Amino acid sequence: MARHAVIIAVVLCVWCGSQGRAQTAAAVRLSGKSVTLDPAPQVREGVLVVPWAALARAAGLAATWDGTQQSVHIVSARGTAITLTPGGLRTAGQTTQALLPVPQVSGQDLVAPLKPLCEALDWGLTWDAETRTAGIWGKVSGLSVRGDSDGVLITVATSLPTNAAVTQLIDPIRTVVDLPGVFLGELPPTHYLNLAGVLRLRAAQYTKTPPVTRLVADLSGNGPRGEWRAAAGKLGGKLVFGRVQGDEPLVQRTRPKLLRVQVSSPRPETTTVTATMSDPVAPVYDVLRQPYRVLVDLSGAEVATGTTSFTPAVPFVGDIRLLDEGRLVLYMKDLVPFTVQTLSGPDRLVVTFRRDQIAGKSIVVDPGHGGKDPGARGRTLLEKDVNLDVARRTVTRLALMGARPTLTRDSDVFVDLYDRPRMTNALKADLFVSIHCNAFTRRDVGSGTQTYYCTPQSKALAVAMHDALWPQLGVNDGGVHQARFCVIRETEIPAVLVELLFIDNKVEEQLLAKPEVRERAATGVCEGLRRYLEGTSSMPPAVLVPPQG
Repeated sequence: MARHAVIIAVVLCVWCGSQGRAQTAAAVRLSGKSVTLDPAPQVREGVLVVPWAALARAAGLAATWDGTQQSVHIVSARGTAITLTPGGLRTAGQTTQALLPVPQVSGQDLVAPLKPLCEALDWGLTWDAETRTAGIWGKVSGLSVRGDSDGVLITVATSLPTNAAVTQLIDPIRTVVDLPGVFLGELPPTHYLNLAGVLRLRAAQYTKTPPVTRLVADLSGNGPRGEWRAAAGKLGGKLVFGRVQGDEPLVQRTRPKLLRVQVSSPRPETTTVTATMSDPVAPVYDVLRQPYRVLVDLSGAEVATGTTSFTPAVPFVGDIRLLDEGRLVLYMKDLVPFTVQTLSGPDRLVVTFRRDQIAGKSIVVDPGHGGKDPGARGRTLLEKDVNLDVARRTVTRLALMGARPTLTRDSDVFVDLYDRPRMTNALKADLFVSIHCNAFTRRDVGSGTQTYYCTPQSKALAVAMHDALWPQLGVNDGGVHQARFCVIRETEIPAVLVELLFIDNKVEEQLLAKPEVRERAATGVCEGLRRYLEGTSSMPPAVLVPPQG
């Protein structure tokens, strides 16, 4: 029989070979750990039965035996009292529920069906049919949100302890809390906040076997990052943003509403898309390829009646589509630099596209590694040497295009990683590109060209750069990726890092050894910088025609 685990429904299915036997041995795991119970769990009459008091104590709950009444009293993690007698189960304020098979006395305990106990204690229950093992897991038993303009307090209660794991992510900026061993329960999927830099809280069942509940707080660019404070006994905890006192008002905000979308082009080089909202939203956006489009997250806004997708007659922006989950998709005829900002009076989000030119721009070109740091090694080449040669060729071309290029190193010297962005920021440069060669842990495995960015403001540059660079090198499209490399993380302007080819790939190392391939790499980098500023559909100047021979 194939191994599988399913959430138990009305009764536990009995192992197919146990038919004809009155009882069959079974096992119980509590939050993934084996539990020894006395008497041992059994499948009786097709139902898994366990000693209730013993299991409750194993879970850290208070459980007492009343010999006179032959009853077990258990207090749940939330303080709910339940009583089990041979006559059935009684929860505070409710009538007695008869159980089958009937609970039986065993010493100072009662052996009874497991499922009703899990329901009463708000536990999740799974069943592995092959090993006849029941898994008992926690649930999110409560969630409340309080907040004001200074801070947000999200209180999460779980019915069993959990070791929460918190991750801070970017692009878009968000705080992620994973609650292992916990089912989501009846929690609403989304809370829309727009308070203290917290846009919304999303909840989902990240995995089911074993269960992990994931909470995601979407944040504005300048919003505070979340801090997790575990509750007593690790029965949930508090996710805190900003300054909170605990007496902030409960948040019961409905979805924000997208009232209208307006497009204008005050000048031929500028297009503005304005989304007017019922509530303030923070700019959360992304740039996608094939086709080029800008995706703007409107905090899950509801689209007002009469607001529809349309095709404006303006430069740069082709079609505009409004998605039901509160997203604005701008299909680009020509991807050019843009800004996203929020304004008030009325609340609105403004995306401004503006064509620029490369002539006169200050551009820092960073040859990776150098000196005592050789970078990756091929069979005959060192990465630091290839990087420097391509970087020199790049600045020569940029100068011919009228730009003002600067190298972070112009010889085989070591430059500290942090000094490179520090130099760039001091120059008040406009763009930054770091040139590297890739490598893999095993030879002849890695292949292709990759481009990396760190912050959302650099994503459009990375997309334009990558689509200009990889066709020049004639290898695999390795894609555009987000990473927190120091040189692009610490730089305050649009910045990318390109991995030309894999130097430890025999075929690609042979390409990197050729001067004409290095020239094409420089051509691709220059063209990527130009396309980002002047538009992805603009024609390249004659200086960027690949040289002959």
